[in-house]
Amino acid sequence: CAPENPNEIQLIPFLYVGVAILNDGILSDNEMLKMAERHEASGIGRLKASGFLREAYDWWNDAVKKEVQFEDLVECANLLRKNNKWDKKAKEALHHDLMLITTADGLVDLNDGKFIGEKKLQVVDSIMKLFDGEGE
Repeated sequence: CAPENPNEIQLIPFLYVGVAILNDGILSDNEMLKMAERHEASGIGRLKASGFLREAYDWWNDAVKKEVQFEDLVECANLLRKNNKWDKKAKEALHHDLMLITTADGLVDLNDGKFIGEKKLQVVDSIMKLFDGEGE
């Protein structure tokens, strides 16, 4: 379930997991690896990163069961926007990370060979609009 008073280190993995699953319905090993790499690049150790990702995955699954995953995504964006560390640079870094996660499995559906890059990029764009106040 959602952590009480989640901090930045909990909110961002939830966005990562949400975008990855919304893209094609699954959370792949490639996407998880890319998420862990992004955490490590920001100075979070591998063990801690995997803990945050596991927590985010559990949170996502709980939110889906309660049918509140989209509300939780909006709330994540709102909480990050209100964070005193949030600025244009942080937003650009998040966008970059989401693009890397989105393209971790390529832009072609591995099951039927269809190009799905446009859909995947629309998911990222929709999430990023939440930070502009346009996606609410």
